[in-house]
Amino acid sequence: MKKIILFVFVLFFANVLYSQNVGINATGAAPNASAMLDVDATNKGFLTPRMTTAQRLAIATPANGLMVFDTDLRCHYIYSTATASWKSLCDNELVYGESTTLYTGATTFLRTLTVTTAANDQVLLEAEFDYAKGLTTSYVALCIFRNGVRIHEIAKYSVNNADNSIKATWVDLPGAGTHNYEIRYYMGAGTISFIYGHNLVAIIKK
Repeated sequence: MKKIILFVFVLFFANVLYSQNVGINATGAAPNASAMLDVDATNKGFLTPRMTTAQRLAIATPANGLMVFDTDLRCHYIYSTATASWKSLCDNELVYGESTTLYTGATTFLRTLTVTTAANDQVLLEAEFDYAKGLTTSYVALCIFRNGVRIHEIAKYSVNNADNSIKATWVDLPGAGTHNYEIRYYMGAGTISFIYGHNLVAIIKK
């Protein structure tokens, strides 16, 4: 009897392996013809492999379209061989990569903002500095600092005897704790004749 049951199971399993597509559901409905695997449920979801960022990045030669759930960044990622990189499926993914290093002289403080974050929080920082340049034309850099360390800088060619404005955007992963963000400016030469205003905004993504 056991041999008969085993034989029937093998035949069924072989039929599934060689079928054109497979449906998984509680109704016995045939899978959609356009899908190789058709999973249908009203009270359960589809769970992809879960791993840390380090584990995801350690996958050797990931296939094009490979999808995993990153437990550190709390988002699904798909690998693209076209760019040789992982792409996030989160609509509100915060990614920014502009950075310059222009001038390392004395800095002038403009504004400070304190935020408290959890371990995996991302902080979107938006800064603006509006000013009039003095008699000398030069580059002016608007810098974002976290806890006294410069994490981003963007520079602008500033015309003398004219109004100028610089805007900087940056996404930070500071880790858990209370963090002091500041905006400061570096100036290549000359003076600032008038400061119209400056602002710093922090948006925390949980």
